[in-house]
Amino acid sequence: KHIPSDPRLTSSFSNNSHPADAVAQAMKELADSAECWPEMVEKAGAIRMFRAGQNVYKTLCRSEKSYIENSAIHFIAPMKQFLIADIKRLEQERHELMTLRVDMDSARNRAAKHEECAPEAERATHDFERQKEIVEEEIRGLERKLGLVCTAVKTYVDDHVSYLETSLVAMRELQREARGEDVNDVEKKNGEITFESALNTAM
Repeated sequence: KHIPSDPRLTSSFSNNSHPADAVAQAMKELADSAECWPEMVEKAGAIRMFRAGQNVYKTLCRSEKSYIENSAIHFIAPMKQFLIADIKRLEQERHELMTLRVDMDSARNRAAKHEECAPEAERATHDFERQKEIVEEEIRGLERKLGLVCTAVKTYVDDHVSYLETSLVAMRELQREARGEDVNDVEKKNGEITFESALNTAM
C-alpha cells in the first residue's frame, strides 16, 4: 500500500528554530505520522525510536539553551566587564599619567631656568604623583580581579566539558535505541551513567 507523504514532515526544517528543537519536532511529526501507517514489521520499533529521539533532542535543546544562558551570565558578561571597563579604565589612567609626566618634565625644565616657575613645577609634580597612585591602585584592583577571571574561565571550561559529556551519554543511549537495543531493561554495570541521569545532569 502506498504511504502518502505528510507535508508536516518538512515544516520542522523550514524555520529558524534551534537545530535540536527542529530535529525533536521532526521526530514528533514522524512518530505521529507513523501511528497512521498500515501495520508493518518495523512500525513499532520505528515509532519507539522516533519518540525516543523526540525526547532526547527536546532535552538537549533545553540543556544547550541553559548552558548558553549560564555562559552569558557567568562568563561572557564578567569578561566584557573586565576587558571593556576595567582594562580600558587602566589604559585611560595610564595615558593620563604619561601626559602628566610630560607636563611635569616640562615644568621642571622651566623651573630650572626661571625660579618664578618653581610653583608650577611643584603643582605638576603633585598632579603626577597623585595620578601615579591612582594607576597603582587600578593595577592592584586588576590583580585581585584577575584571580576571579581565571576562576571564571576554569569554571566555564569544566561546565562546558560536563555539558558535552552528558550530551554524549544521552546520544549514546539514543544510538542504542536506534540500533534496536533495549535500553530500558538492561541493567547498567560498573557505574555507567543511565540515560535519565545523564539528561538530568545536562539540565
